[in-house]
Amino acid sequence: MTLALKTGFIKRGRKVTASSFVKTLMYSVYSQKDVSLPDITDDYEKYFNIDISKEGFHKKFTGTAVEFLKEVTKMQLSQKFDFEVDATIKSKFKAVKIKDSTKFLLPSIYDGDYPSFNNFSKEKGALSIQFEYDLISGNWQTLEITKGTKNDHSDSKETLDQIKEMQQLSIWKKSLNRKRFF
Repeated sequence: MTLALKTGFIKRGRKVTASSFVKTLMYSVYSQKDVSLPDITDDYEKYFNIDISKEGFHKKFTGTAVEFLKEVTKMQLSQKFDFEVDATIKSKFKAVKIKDSTKFLLPSIYDGDYPSFNNFSKEKGALSIQFEYDLISGNWQTLEITKGTKNDHSDSKETLDQIKEMQQLSIWKKSLNRKRFF
């Protein structure tokens, strides 16, 4: 609930709680790329015994919902990477940053805002989640939702100047980069 309040997703008690919203989106019995609002509201009623209209649920899909889901994702992912980095690696590098992305198909109504590559999906939109994680500090450097047309190569070119530290190892999909400063 704290993340929901912090991001403004929940302001007061409603039919749709932060927890039930996330669970409904994450664990739907339907294929996510084909899911409709009636499907979502059917799931919601089935699992939480709460009747809500598709219009009522649709109103939850806002910019604050996106911010809330980004914060939930950050929190969940950071809990999964709780491990000790080898001492040899720590002695050689001040930072070990892993950068990658993943893509999701979206319903065709999002084509305009989140277009996809023609060869990836000719009829649907797509979004990309770009992320970077530092193994040494255990902190997320980046977690962004972008258009499906933004690929790892273009994202890496845009963020190349962020490699500023000496002894920083950056691991990018299909590449290994170590920038030296003399």
